[in-house]
Amino acid sequence: MEYKIIAPLGKKQSRGTFDDFYNTEKYASLQEAYNAKDYVEIDFVADKENVIYLEAKNIKNPANKLYHKLNYQHFPVGIDVSDDNAGCDLADKLL
Repeated sequence: MEYKIIAPLGKKQSRGTFDDFYNTEKYASLQEAYNAKDYVEIDFVADKENVIYLEAKNIKNPANKLYHKLNYQHFPVGIDVSDDNAGCDLADKLL
């Protein structure tokens, strides 16, 4: 399936449109993880029917992607806590 990266919450400081995650035991800061190219980037993406997902990839192996379909599809309400937790779970699996 083909997905398009979207930014329903606007521009963020992270490289992903949702957030970026890294191993806090290995790196003192996200910038260190960026420099080492050792982090998980999570983007909001939409499919051809405009269904929104979280797409997670570890930058060391960007072809390996994990997805979570958002429980609540309507923005600008924001992201549900269960979707936020699912994003964190995706990052844990890829780190």
